[in-house]
Order: sequence, then C-alpha cells, then structure tokens
Amino acid sequence: MPQLQKTDLKNDRIFLLMAKVQSRTSRFFKKQMKAAGLEISFSQLGVLFMLEKNDGMSMGDFCAQLEMENSALTRLMDRLEKSGCVLRRVNPEDRRQFLVDITDKGREQAALAKPIVRAANQKILDGLSGEEILSFVGVMKSFLDIFPAG
Repeated sequence: MPQLQKTDLKNDRIFLLMAKVQSRTSRFFKKQMKAAGLEISFSQLGVLFMLEKNDGMSMGDFCAQLEMENSALTRLMDRLEKSGCVLRRVNPEDRRQFLVDITDKGREQAALAKPIVRAANQKILDGLSGEEILSFVGVMKSFLDIFPAG
C-alpha cells in the first residue's frame, strides 16, 4: 500500500470512511450472530460482556462506561430485559438507582457470541501487519482524545 501524506487526504471524507467501516463491521456481526442463533444486537452484547465481569452494575455506571445517554441506555436495557437476558432491580442502598443483573439466558447469549468476536478480531489481525495494528490502535486512542466524552 502506498504511503499517504496528510495533504493527500484533504479531499477525502474521514467521517464517511469511518461510517463505512462501522456499517460493514456491523453487517458482518449481524450476519454472524444471526447464523449462530443469537437473539441480541451487537450493542446489547457489549452490555452482557460487561455484566459477566461485573454483575449488578448500576445504570449510571453503564452510561459512563458506554458513553451513552440515559434514554438510549434505558431503551437498550428494555430490549435486553424483554428478551430475558437481564433483570433490573432497585438498589437496596439507594432506591432511586437501578442495578442490572445478567440472567442464565444472557450468559448463554454471551457464550455463543464469544467465538464470533474472537474470529472477527483474528480476521483483523490476519489482515493487517503488527505495525498497522499498533498504528490503528494509536489512531483510535487519538480520536478519543480529539473528541472527549461529554
């Protein structure tokens, strides 16, 4: 691949390129997840992975870690609860707060998805050199600095 210079990108649409990558990876995961019999979305899967490591998280903790607005997270949790993957309960120490627990079905869905995520990560690793991967990760971290949360 030829080396690009910053000036070569003046007419390219970086956000369009990022949107295309997101769209393609999203389609890839939807197709793979459907084939595996998963009943949840990729964003719902992220919640289940988080709960596997830290069951009983508060909705506020999810908002902070996922950088989602409360209303969007509530809709996501509504769908997960309706599908039987999570349960919400009132925090006994602060009745204004809800805690989220993963169910057995949620654990099953997460377990079905793990090989798909591993295979996708391997596909990326196989398609890029070590230098490209390090550069890519560095660029993604820079984006987080350029566009801070909040």
